[in-house]
Amino acid sequence: MTSFTKQDSRYTWEINDGVLHIFPKEEFRDLLLEELLAVRVARFSVKRNTSCWDFEDRLFGTPEIQAIVEANDIDRSGLNFTGAYIPQLGRDFSLNVSNMTLVDILNKVIKESPVARFWMIKKNSSSRTVLVRLNARHEPDGSRR
Repeated sequence: MTSFTKQDSRYTWEINDGVLHIFPKEEFRDLLLEELLAVRVARFSVKRNTSCWDFEDRLFGTPEIQAIVEANDIDRSGLNFTGAYIPQLGRDFSLNVSNMTLVDILNKVIKESPVARFWMIKKNSSSRTVLVRLNARHEPDGSRR
């Protein structure tokens, strides 16, 4: 990671609570993305066998995130689908949390899902959209991390 951040001095990295974070340095951060990541969600849950896309939809459907989206006149970026695999959070993975920030929710999924490996958030200023994306690998039958 140090090699990567040396190649692009706008970024830094840290390991926080067992999750690797790569993010822009203070002077390069987007204030809207910072606000979204820091928003505290009162209640959030997903059932077993939830797709990454459904997870993202549910996150953007929370009143707390919707309030920020509407106040800033932005939309959620649409699906970027290529291939035949629809990524899942895991057949047996479910989540039920309260009073957690968006970044903490995303980190919890990465840490506890048997297949989710990374998340990202980015803003497209020209289209006034925000993308929150989880990526997960295939879950073989009967597998665990």
